Amino acid sequence: MFKHNGKYYLTAAAFYHGRYSSVAAISDTLTGPYTQWHEAVPCGGGGNYFHDAQGNWYCTYFGNDDQSPWREKPGIVRIDFAPDGKIFIADEQPAFILQPGSPTHWRKGSSEATTTDGSSPGGAK
Repeated sequence: MFKHNGKYYLTAAAFYHGRYSSVAAISDTLTGPYTQWHEAVPCGGGGNYFHDAQGNWYCTYFGNDDQSPWREKPGIVRIDFAPDGKIFIADEQPAFILQPGSPTHWRKGSSEATTTDGSSPGGAK
């Protein structure tokens, strides 16, 4: 459980479309009711949420199912919040959590896509 922008988030691990994911529900009060139940971090079941000194939010990630990009290894992903408060994996991931040469943008088609070594995702610098 955590609080962000005046909202309370109740999080848990649950199976969602075959993924062992982090799910969340949102409330205006600590005691609820909690609504907007959603898959927050796909394949991130059992993760914990935290923020850094600059206000960036993250979720720990273990990769505990076959749909995960990696299996049974610790990691983190940067998250963001939609206008309705729902949690999602942020498009831009910091270089410090990626392997060298990995794209820093999560979604395809980003006009600002670069890699951690400064090249384009296709390999050209």
